[in-house]
Amino acid sequence: MKFKSLAISKLAIFFLLSTQAGAKTVVVEDTGLTSSFFCLNKAHRYSDGSSSGSAQLLNGIPKYCGATGTYTHKHIPAAVSQDGHRYEVFSDNTQNGNIFYEDKALRIYLVKDSGPKVLIHTEEKWHDAHMNAVVDIDEEGYVSIHVSSRGLLHNLRSGYVYKSIAPHSVVMKRIEGGESNPQNESYPQLHHTGFGKVVLFTRYEKTGSITNRTIWVNKEGSEPYKLVEGGHYQVSWYDKSTSTLYTAYNYHPNGLLDNRANVFVLKTTDGLTWKNVKNQQVASVGSPLPTRSVNSLVYDSEFRGLTIYLKDIITDCDGSLRVLMTESVSFNPTKGARQLSELKISPNGNATIQTLHMTNHNYSAGAYLYEGCQLYTLSNGDNGEPYFGGDLILKKLVGGSYKLEMEYKDGKNYSYVRRVRGAGMSAVASQGSIEIEPYESNNPNSSPLEGNRIIDSTTSTQVRISVE
Repeated sequence: MKFKSLAISKLAIFFLLSTQAGAKTVVVEDTGLTSSFFCLNKAHRYSDGSSSGSAQLLNGIPKYCGATGTYTHKHIPAAVSQDGHRYEVFSDNTQNGNIFYEDKALRIYLVKDSGPKVLIHTEEKWHDAHMNAVVDIDEEGYVSIHVSSRGLLHNLRSGYVYKSIAPHSVVMKRIEGGESNPQNESYPQLHHTGFGKVVLFTRYEKTGSITNRTIWVNKEGSEPYKLVEGGHYQVSWYDKSTSTLYTAYNYHPNGLLDNRANVFVLKTTDGLTWKNVKNQQVASVGSPLPTRSVNSLVYDSEFRGLTIYLKDIITDCDGSLRVLMTESVSFNPTKGARQLSELKISPNGNATIQTLHMTNHNYSAGAYLYEGCQLYTLSNGDNGEPYFGGDLILKKLVGGSYKLEMEYKDGKNYSYVRRVRGAGMSAVASQGSIEIEPYESNNPNSSPLEGNRIIDSTTSTQVRISVE
């Protein structure tokens, strides 16, 4: 589906730096719809990992700042196209101002076919960057929205599930969530498959003073079950041609949240039993995989001393599974070097890796686009800004490697680029800018992690991207 009818009328900018004949063009439409941003206080700035009394800021960059949009690549999908209609969800936490965090309210909106935004859900006095939504449509045209919860450990806030009252309606009815029916799905990834509706998600589970992150499956018609004892961030993809649902995930060495390593891969054709890339059954309902299971391990970045940030996953027309990821030498988002890489897993389970290009931040975006069997990647480059967005780079898979198709540079900051499900050459993203006041303390003996909340000047809007 292309967006020419959308306007290019509002604010669509063409930048074609490639001179190759027949090269694709990236078209960006700024919707003008304000999307969420979060700048956590000084206590959440990245430090050297030492105790709070002696920690030193590595670069003074607050966590999450920039064009954060709906926060994470791990909410899938944020937009979907089916039966000639497109739906997208986004959040806005700017209702009550940008400075006093305790007064913020998070609002979840749904937009159909570039029409007006429809308010779906509000959380008053809440500023969790993770509490956002995903959207999908079943074969009958019913729209489902899942609002993420970062676990019931966090002030006991529940997630929510909404469903349209009729096919392709924007009138939504809450079917789960709230105090009477708590919903506990973090980083939800929603799939309508040939074997039913399946949600892959994370749970935060506390044992004593330790919080473990585990991967769960909610297959409609059965009770949610744990898939992986110790796993966290994942990207997933449903291949209609083979009726196979794939997930690639990583884990936290030593339980430390900022350390994330390795690529583990699982697949299922029924939503209840799971195989590895060697087609061996390794997990099922009631039999989750252990932390760092060798039965699902495909790429050992831990051995190489690299931190992994998963971006996207897809199968190609040859039956190979491809995983897009950032490999970094540091968990600090801007310290050291990092590159966008692709892990290719052949049908027999053999894995190879190639580098696409260097990037400027661990949280830089990356997504697969496709036109028939032709694959592309749309990702961030390095625009010199110390946040996790950047310019846009479009690359085309040619003869086994990715060739530059074009660069899109307009001086703005793009992040959280995610493919529109059902429209292979379309994406949604966040476009933003930010100004952070440098850290100042009236007490020269205080820790750099102490002090008042920072005052930020941030804008972030939802954008639609088409590649033509």
